[in-house]
Amino acid sequence: MNKVSLTPQLHTSEHILGQILDKMCNGFKTTSLEIRDDDVRYDFKVDTMPENVTKELLEAKVNAIISKNIPVEISEFSRQEAEEIGIDLSIVPRSVEVIRIVDIKGVNKQACAGEHVKNTSDISKFEIVKFVKKGSNSYQIVSKINSM
Repeated sequence: MNKVSLTPQLHTSEHILGQILDKMCNGFKTTSLEIRDDDVRYDFKVDTMPENVTKELLEAKVNAIISKNIPVEISEFSRQEAEEIGIDLSIVPRSVEVIRIVDIKGVNKQACAGEHVKNTSDISKFEIVKFVKKGSNSYQIVSKINSM
């Protein structure tokens, strides 16, 4: 039996999680993202972590967005066009001239070369298995997708 790759589900759910963290936490910045076979390690920094940001709240918010059956569109733009529409290209090497944009309609739009689902309805239940403070204003979340 062939194992179905969870990468598109994991990667798309991390875009959603990152957008939620960006809205909830002052000074949010992703520092590292590792998509593994069965889970994702997501490291980030914030200026301040609000007390109400918990594993349970983040899971609920991600799963609420997933349940909305939102289309995920992928398109390509020239570097100049991507900059003109406000895409952050700070992590994209200057030598890259054609920018691939992943747009989770109304949720998150960013440059990304990874695999994604076509619709959030293609993502099973999102679960955070670890949410810890790693240092001064540094945090780590490990998440997975529970196939139902």
